[in-house]
Order: sequence, then structure tokens, then C-alpha cells
Amino acid sequence: MGIKKKYLLLFLSFFSLILINAILSGIIQDKNDYVHESQYNQKLNQNIDDTPRTSSVVVDKVYTFLYPTDTFSEVYSLEKNYLYYIYIELVTPHNVTTMRIRIWDPDDKQYNIFESEMFFEPEYGRYFEIPFGTVKTGDYRIEFYSLSDYNYNLHILIEKGPKCLFDKIDSQENTELLLYDVEDFMNGDSLDPSEEVDFKSDMMYKIFIGRVSAISILENNEIRIDCSLEDPNGVLFEIYQNELLSDINGINMFCFGAAITGEYSFRLKIYCNVNYVNIGYAIFEDYQIAEGIEGNEKKEQTITLEDIAEDIGKSIKSLPTEWMIGTLTFVCAITLFAVILLLNQKKSNPIKLNIREK
Repeated sequence: MGIKKKYLLLFLSFFSLILINAILSGIIQDKNDYVHESQYNQKLNQNIDDTPRTSSVVVDKVYTFLYPTDTFSEVYSLEKNYLYYIYIELVTPHNVTTMRIRIWDPDDKQYNIFESEMFFEPEYGRYFEIPFGTVKTGDYRIEFYSLSDYNYNLHILIEKGPKCLFDKIDSQENTELLLYDVEDFMNGDSLDPSEEVDFKSDMMYKIFIGRVSAISILENNEIRIDCSLEDPNGVLFEIYQNELLSDINGINMFCFGAAITGEYSFRLKIYCNVNYVNIGYAIFEDYQIAEGIEGNEKKEQTITLEDIAEDIGKSIKSLPTEWMIGTLTFVCAITLFAVILLLNQKKSNPIKLNIREK
């Protein structure tokens, strides 16, 4: 009887250790998940260029504009695939009939990104922020044109922000980045050649497409897109056909589950009513959909104690904190009860003490 109790004690102790370890692992993992999410911006940017995401000022100065017309133009060295925020604010109590901002990139392509009146009161007409995403590194000429009845002072701040699109992608997209770029398009332009990206079978992917250059309110800012994927066997999957692209504050996203492994062609065509528009796109590996088992294939699987502990840990992670504490208390009580039984058994059975005496 004592031997059975001993084995029972060993079993209960071993099971308790597994359960306690699973509970503690779940708690620690929850803490780690919180830390990982809080550090997401830095990690996601490191997927692109292994440098932390920082913000830096290109220009921060108050300039005087004279009536009736005046132009301030300057060349700035900007880095490819980054968002730059152009902030303007009236700092004297005057009205401006027209403020227009245009940008010429290193290839002398012109972007009309802003045109509006400005006024000191009410406050909402006093300042504006205009985003512009770059396609390549080089010298960009930015021109501020003014039409007004008064001399006035204007604060101009140009600040480098995050990588294009990553100001809009959900912080939960902490997955492997497979493809990323920003391209300029004219009406009817397509990616030439198409982008090639390696997909794995039975894996889910997320594809993001977004406009990253502002368009003057006086121009038609409607952008439409065609988008498709072609698998290694030449099967074409049409995703968007003449689909309206979100404005600069939004983003288009779709999911794609791959059936076979290999090189897929990502195709994109843009329809616009402006000279040029800059479009960014990114593809992330998301999660495994299936095991890839076909027909009567059988997958051999050996269940280990580590697997059991992992399954228990996953189940416990979904429990409320109060339930975790109650379960831990219950397990500890069972273990203590088993120890007391063993001690009582030893006291009531002194035979063991005389066995070794010869």
C-alpha cells in the first residue's frame, strides 16, 4: 500500500510541476507579448533597413512673404521611401488669398501637393500639414508661392517621418516583410517589370497598397487601381479591377492564401488625373493556414511531455487571472496533501528502519 502511495505522490508531484510551469509560462508570455507590442514600431522598421524609426527636422524657420505675390523656393536632400511632413502656419494676423506648394523630385517630376487660402481667424485656417512620400534619394525643390494683400510671416517646418505606409499599417502586423517599395505613376502606368515575391504553400499573406503623396484640392485626387497575383503555374488571381484607392489618410489591404510554393508575380496598374502620384506597397507573411497534407497522407506525430505542457499552457493563457490563481492554489493544495500522506505513512511503518540492519 505504501508503494502505491509513493507512486501516487510522484505522479501528483510531476503533474503539479508541469501545470505550475505552464501557468507561469503563460503569465510570462503575456508579459512578453505586451513588451513586444510596445516595441513594435522599432522592430517593424528594422525589418526594412535595420535602423530605428526616428523623426528629424529638415527645416524649421519663420519666413516673410511680401504682397502682392512672393515665392520662396529651396532645395532639400531627402531620403527615398520616407514620409516628409510639410507644416505651414500663419504667425502674423493676416489673410492669404492663395498659398500654393509644389515639389520637383530629382527627375524633375512635378507634384502639386497643396493650394488653398489661409486666414488667421478662425484658427482652423491658420495652419496645415501636408504629407509627401519620396520615391528616391536626392535633391527635391520645394516651392511656396503666395498671393496676398499684406506682408506676413509664415512658419515653415519640414520634418522627416516614418517609412511610407508604416504610419497606417496596424501595429499587430509584427510579421515578416517580404516586399516593400514606393513608385511614382502616371495615368495608366503599371509596375514594369512586375514584382516577384516568394510565397510558401498553405501560408497566408497580407498585401497593403496606399497613396503617399498629397494632391492639391484644386485637382482631382481620385486614384483607381488594378491589382493581381500570378502563381508559379501561370494561374492569374485578379484582386482589384478599377478599384478606388483610399485617400492619403487610408490604405487598401487584402489577404492572399498561397496553395503552392514558388515565385509569384505581383502586378499593379494605376489610373489617376494628375501628372504623377506616389504609391507604396508592402507584402507580409502572416500565418500558416494548413499543414499541407493531401489525400490519404498520414503525418506521424509523437506526443511528448513538452507537447502536453505546451497545450496546457495555451489553454491556461486563455483563462482569466482569477482562474489561474485558483488553479495554482488547487494544485499546490493537492501536492501538500500528498506529502502529508507520505509522511504519515513513514511514521506508521517503521519496518524500513530495520531492513538495512544486519
